[in-house]
Amino acid sequence: MPIVTTYVCPPIPDRSHDWHAHFDWQCADDLSCEGYGETEESAVIDLLSNALEVDLDGSEQEGVLEMAIAGWLASNAKSSAVVDRECQREIEGDE
Repeated sequence: MPIVTTYVCPPIPDRSHDWHAHFDWQCADDLSCEGYGETEESAVIDLLSNALEVDLDGSEQEGVLEMAIAGWLASNAKSSAVVDRECQREIEGDE
């Protein structure tokens, strides 16, 4: 799977960093794009939001990003409705 998620659960009362997500092609020492969230889905959404903030120039990495999104959604089909709701909330919050 092109997106790796890890349950971190740091010993703090704030649960917003319980899950960590990054792309599997990234070196562990250089995670230039990563996401955190209270749930696995929210960490992936944060990762994808952060990745989309990078200039989109049609590069090979941009194509891999699109494949990562599709792959994660396909492998987590039951969660895709949750992702859709989270994305919709972000869109509505931006308006």
